[in-house]
Amino acid sequence: MLTAVRHLCRLVVACITLAIASTVSAVPASAATHPCKLGVNSSSAAKMDFGKSVPVILIHGIFGSPADWTSQKDSSVCNKIDSLPGIQVALNFKYKTDNWNVIAKEFAPQVSKIATQSAKNGGSGRVIIVGYSQGTIIARTAIDNHKLEDKVGQVITIAAPAGAANPWDNYPLRRNRSSNWRRHH
Repeated sequence: MLTAVRHLCRLVVACITLAIASTVSAVPASAATHPCKLGVNSSSAAKMDFGKSVPVILIHGIFGSPADWTSQKDSSVCNKIDSLPGIQVALNFKYKTDNWNVIAKEFAPQVSKIATQSAKNGGSGRVIIVGYSQGTIIARTAIDNHKLEDKVGQVITIAAPAGAANPWDNYPLRRNRSSNWRRHH
């Protein structure tokens, strides 16, 4: 099990590394407010002192918690992501219901707020979302229903639900001006 977790951490780190077009200096975070340090007690309060670093938002799966991203101490997914140059975890999003429409409604303002802060800091004004299982559905629902296409630079999915109801078929997609779907490169 530990080997599988390590491989998953490496995979997520590799995916995020590929998602970043350029690296910039990271701003050190306070341990008291950092999403990787809060674990299961995380709230949905975003860390806004990420400077020009690309902000990353983590969202857990159903029956999970923010501790899913922080449970391996120094080798946790959260810490591995945060150790990469030019990116920083800005939010380890916590939710308490399994209704993804309700969660997406709570998640969307956080994404928007973090993306706006990124632009104010001189960054890209876009976030990377890493979702696990139901977290992937929540991310897609928030992006689609709350017009976040311009605030999200990349979505990395882990164990996204499969089948006809899978909202990630053929992702990443962006809406063009005529509201038709097309592939985004």
